[in-house]
Amino acid sequence: MPDKERRKGKHLTLTERMEIQQGLREGCSFVEIALRIGCSPDTVSKEIRNHRYKKTQFCIAKQYRKPNRCKFRETCKRRNVCEKKPGEKCVIVCRKCFKCNDNCPHFVDEPCPINHKAPYVCNGCSKRHSCLFQQYLYNAQTADREYKDKLKESRSGIDLSRDELV
Repeated sequence: MPDKERRKGKHLTLTERMEIQQGLREGCSFVEIALRIGCSPDTVSKEIRNHRYKKTQFCIAKQYRKPNRCKFRETCKRRNVCEKKPGEKCVIVCRKCFKCNDNCPHFVDEPCPINHKAPYVCNGCSKRHSCLFQQYLYNAQTADREYKDKLKESRSGIDLSRDELV
């Protein structure tokens, strides 16, 4: 798509949001995406951060293959956190056990490094389907719907009568 002239203060359209989504899927930088749609890279960055969503669906079959996500998994020396049966001790070191994620009182979920820096989402990540971190995604239709709902809400007045106001 050729570069476009863009006036300051215009709102993004669904088509432009689709270009952002496509650019993320292709692994483009914010500058490259901004050139495609004719806006500033800051606009693209804000759009993604404001309208990304947390992926909540996890495959149960994958859950058992997922490694420990604890921030301290490399140095942890704890054992028997899962408490298999009364009187039985687990022989697996907790750092090698996925059950630590749910049972250990010292568990700290390690954040994904990509979610705190550009591009802030996992759309273009090659490890997306086998990743052990919480995933964030950007969807153009969802972003456009959220934006329109927010715009509609901001333009509606306060639902009060004159008597209730004073």
